[in-house]
Amino acid sequence: MKYGYILFPLCGAIICFAIAAVLRIRNKRSLKEEGKQHDIFDKILFRMKVHIRKYGGILSLQSYISIALFGYAGCVLLMITIGQTVELSAVVGLIAFIIPEMLLRGMSSRRTRLFEDRYAQALRQMAASLRAGMTIQQSVADLCDNPFIHGSVKDSFRQIDADLKVGINIKTAFMRAAQFMESEDARDVALAL
Repeated sequence: MKYGYILFPLCGAIICFAIAAVLRIRNKRSLKEEGKQHDIFDKILFRMKVHIRKYGGILSLQSYISIALFGYAGCVLLMITIGQTVELSAVVGLIAFIIPEMLLRGMSSRRTRLFEDRYAQALRQMAASLRAGMTIQQSVADLCDNPFIHGSVKDSFRQIDADLKVGINIKTAFMRAAQFMESEDARDVALAL
């Protein structure tokens, strides 16, 4: 009866490795067809890619799946090897399965905080330029050339500058940048302008 409980985590580990092998085989270029119909794997992978992209795309899909599968299998086998119960092994394995999600969310929140700090610095620089008598378009162009502004923020201001140069009004240019950055602070600035 004791060996019957070992089958659950062991089968889970085997399934994890099988899923990893199937996904690796599916990614081979020779198997990809342009006009094929999408199956359940394609739909799941597409949703996972969207989910990862939502949090900034910090991990690749392959890394996300690998960490989850190897985390589950490794923890379950380790717990069984050191003599823990099968139930505890399964719980620890499931907790290890969600490690990539915790990594994704943690790194995303850190990245968001960094971006918000950099964006606030850029807005302070823009406010100083406006107080100095520049127009909004001139202050945006000045931000694009400022060596003290981080590149990720400069990219959004370069887009705003390009939009303003082709004749898009200020509100629309800032709203487009806010939608691209997916930042509440950027939306607030766009509305304030």
